[in-house]
Amino acid sequence: MTKEEYLQGIGLTVLKDGIIASLGKFEGEMVYAPYFYDQASFGEEISYFQDGAGEYVSLVAVDQEARELFPEIGADTAYMGVCESEQGFVSCTELTSERAELWRAECAKDAENREDSE
Repeated sequence: MTKEEYLQGIGLTVLKDGIIASLGKFEGEMVYAPYFYDQASFGEEISYFQDGAGEYVSLVAVDQEARELFPEIGADTAYMGVCESEQGFVSCTELTSERAELWRAECAKDAENREDSE
């Protein structure tokens, strides 16, 4: 798939700087957000909060295909942290391998704290 095919397929307005301008769950995110959101179902789920401020968090490895499709991705980015809020808004964060490990540890600690408080 080419980037043009991808953009046509998602049907969103993307600004020249790669930011999604269309209203909705991807508004204000980079052009690659819908791609990694779709990939999140195959990623590593690291946390899922079901309390009043629920948020789904997944780590998705950045592969060569994604790099070719989205040259906007930083050279040191190893993972995308894909978050979906309880309201359905999606955000993507570029993560180095080291930062992904910190996310894993933080989510594990949060999960442990929630279990302790129940």
